[in-house]
Amino acid sequence: MASGEISKRTLTVFRQMLTSLTVRTIEDAFRDEGFRPLPNFQSQDSSVRRATAASFLAGLDWTNTETPTQLAKAMETLLEPFAPGGFCHDSKTWSKFVKFMDSDGWTVSENGKVTPPSPVLGLIEIETSRFTDPSGVHEQLKRLRNMHGDAPAVIGASKELVEATAKAILRELNPEIVQVSEFPALIKAVNESLGLSPKTDTKGIDSTQSVKRILGGATNIVLSLNELRNSHGTGHGPYTARTGLYQRHANLAINAATLWCQLVVETFNDSHAPWRTG
Repeated sequence: MASGEISKRTLTVFRQMLTSLTVRTIEDAFRDEGFRPLPNFQSQDSSVRRATAASFLAGLDWTNTETPTQLAKAMETLLEPFAPGGFCHDSKTWSKFVKFMDSDGWTVSENGKVTPPSPVLGLIEIETSRFTDPSGVHEQLKRLRNMHGDAPAVIGASKELVEATAKAILRELNPEIVQVSEFPALIKAVNESLGLSPKTDTKGIDSTQSVKRILGGATNIVLSLNELRNSHGTGHGPYTARTGLYQRHANLAINAATLWCQLVVETFNDSHAPWRTG
């Protein structure tokens, strides 16, 4: 799904709830947030209320980063009678809706407040202008920016971002070892090529124990990301469903990947870095 997009099953439950409201109420809630129904929309639904909601939902532009926030406000207005304590509340339907929204990365509170998922990698950039071919890194960045509410996928893509970044750097520094297949060996090769290994004989502040401990910690973090991906991320078919993953785990993974990727890319670009000064 696109950035922040709500699944069809969730929207189906949402539309079903709205049969208790008037068409005018539904239209006003969407229009007040700047939404318009999809032109010439044809619905097979026998309910005018559900069809009205469907026409607005079909017209949503999920490529617009403002859509999730605006939709959350419209939904809050419409959900008020259905939240616990509301005159249209049905506990079974409400629980199903909240569960489905949670699966999509959205949060619905007890009083009906709707919170869209946090953008993944919204402000993070990796400077790749000096790479001969940065397309692999760009592909992973694009994938991550379009992911919401899917922690296993974010974990898997975060690991792949690290891998793509590592290979892009090795292509510039040591092309003959780009084909290293084992993740730990790949990370080690990049660290050694850039003089980032704690064992590297460096000068100045890069030789201090504090910097070396930080560098060692950054490496341990990204190696742990690989372990998390193997156990809970996409890329391997698990024998049982992944459970217990939430948005904070997705954020943890992307922050781990970003720490290492920015470290190695900035070191690669730095004219005063250990690998350049010897």
